[in-house]
Amino acid sequence: MICHNGVFIINNASKEVLCANFFSSDVTEDIHQTLSAYGILPITYAYIDGRERFSFMEHNVSNGMRFFLDSRLHDIRRREVATEDELYCGDMFYFSCIGDEMKLFHVRDVYDNDDRVYCIFQKDIYSGAQWCELLPVKATKANAAIQLKEMLSCDRLVVFGDAKNDIPLFSVADERYAMSNAVPELKELATAVIKSNDEDGVAKWLEDNAL
Repeated sequence: MICHNGVFIINNASKEVLCANFFSSDVTEDIHQTLSAYGILPITYAYIDGRERFSFMEHNVSNGMRFFLDSRLHDIRRREVATEDELYCGDMFYFSCIGDEMKLFHVRDVYDNDDRVYCIFQKDIYSGAQWCELLPVKATKANAAIQLKEMLSCDRLVVFGDAKNDIPLFSVADERYAMSNAVPELKELATAVIKSNDEDGVAKWLEDNAL
């Protein structure tokens, strides 16, 4: 199982982490300083005391962040913190910045060509909010899919997607299926367009073609 845009490859049965990519402490501190300079308090993801957690500060939640957080009210990874320093605790692997588009433009400009960081700048297809996501440069769905294909000695790679961050994944696949609710850029690369996530498009494709 590929998680967090390729940060982890996890054995779905045993939950063993087969591959992991974290930010180094110096890159984490660099991102911390950059986001603080633009007044951005992100949702951060990290391993803390051996557990995956996502952290946020409730008093500084944008509408887009609220949409995301309300969809995860009972998530055991949820961690509300009181201070900015607590946001940057543990082994960091993902920064999700959701909010003011102009501020996020500046963050994108800083990290778009940084060879340490994989930067995704896109509108969320569900809430319409502007997102700027920062991950370790090796943490892409494409890299993880290739690694997993080699681990399993598979001949073909069939992928599904709906957002801009799926474009690299589509570029390395043998077959590419975009959901009907996917962004136009992804549909242009697709082998075919299938039913939306709300219509269980992937499950129905698998039922018709792989079972």
